[in-house]
Amino acid sequence: MKLVFLFLFISFSSFSQNKVAAHLCEDFDEFPDVDAQFPGGSAAFIRYVTENLEFSNAQAINCTSGNVYLSFIVNKNGSVSNVTIERGIDQECDESTVRLIEQMPNWIPAESGGKLVCTKVLLPIRIHLQ
Repeated sequence: MKLVFLFLFISFSSFSQNKVAAHLCEDFDEFPDVDAQFPGGSAAFIRYVTENLEFSNAQAINCTSGNVYLSFIVNKNGSVSNVTIERGIDQECDESTVRLIEQMPNWIPAESGGKLVCTKVLLPIRIHLQ
């Protein structure tokens, strides 16, 4: 079942932690010169979320409104990995947003010093079900 999804807030913020960088990618950059981007920018990302975030009937009943903070790695080839809930709402909403992020198309990877690098992205999403 697809519900009306009101997407209120989004911001992309690249950040990393050295302990993550050591085992994920040899070219990991905490502060790249050019941040990783969803293809088409923020507007395209909002469209992707509103068209693809779905909840089952059971999830919709239990899911509450609020912010879900996710982090993930954008690899040098643009693929997304290591999707993690940094702070969630509840299990149903969190699982749906993780599934959505894992199914995203490849991003435009970050660049540093003219070469592609891996970076970690923090993505806050505000959910309000009607």
